[in-house]
Amino acid sequence: MVVFLDGAPQSKLYRRFKIKHEQGNNDYLSMQEVLKRRLARLNSADPSFGERPDLIVIDGGKGQLSAAVEVLKELSLNIPVVAIAKENEEIFIPNQRQPIVLPKRSYALRLVQRIRDEAHRFATGYHKTLRANRKIKQSGK
Repeated sequence: MVVFLDGAPQSKLYRRFKIKHEQGNNDYLSMQEVLKRRLARLNSADPSFGERPDLIVIDGGKGQLSAAVEVLKELSLNIPVVAIAKENEEIFIPNQRQPIVLPKRSYALRLVQRIRDEAHRFATGYHKTLRANRKIKQSGK
């Protein structure tokens, strides 16, 4: 999870979530788990998660967006959510069939891409760390 405030990354508010479900490599279920765990802390006194998000940006397309919307409905939360699909840089919003295609040079598109790319960078680093730790544990047996 990465956090941007006024268009700038807030690395102190980034959070890593170790996936706990045992359903294998299930992108939708993993995303739902992370969203539930993050959003469950909205009403807690835990300041380490920052404030309620103004917008949730999901990496993916219609399927990932639907999974996120399902969590928001389940938790009775009204937080805007969008998804960005990498292939054509299409932005999907709930209840709209056609994606939004921003001009390639627009600042809005660059910001959404930057958020997505930062989330990828952060997640990839964590995944590599977990994989390396697994290898060390396996070789130490």
